[in-house]
This record gives sequence, C-alpha cells and structure tokens, in this order.
Amino acid sequence: MASAHRDRIAAIFYEVDARWTDATKIEAQLRPAGFVRFTRYGIEQQAEIVRHAFLLRNGAKMPGVEGKRAYAGLVNFPGAEG
Repeated sequence: MASAHRDRIAAIFYEVDARWTDATKIEAQLRPAGFVRFTRYGIEQQAEIVRHAFLLRNGAKMPGVEGKRAYAGLVNFPGAEG
C-alpha cells in the first residue's frame, strides 16, 4: 500500500455493497499492508460507532462503556478528538 501516511493508519472503515465490490478482495489488498483484524458492521452500526465516540468524548455516560478510551482506536483521525 503506497502512502506517505501508511505508518499512521490505525484503522480503516469502508462500506461494501456486494453489487459493486467484494469484501474478500479488499481484505486481500489490506492484509499485506499489515491489517489483520476485519470486523463487519452494518451501515447503521458504523454511524452509531462514530456517534458514540463523539458523545463519550464530550462527557456523555453510556451504559456498559467505561469511557471514551473504549472508542479511541475505532474513531481516530484528525479532528475526531474535538
């Protein structure tokens, strides 16, 4: 994977629609770059992950979640902390 930012990438979120792409092929391209954990979320789950991270980072309490660190690795990009 050629990118000047490759060493800074901790996670990639991508949407797969079986009508136009194949998740297996995407994973095959990402594995040689060091990505080894692939978790599939539904479209609403993706949005909820980002929403929960935002709420936790702004002081909200959520049942079953210790704190904002629980989402730190999932939603980690410039501007996400603000």
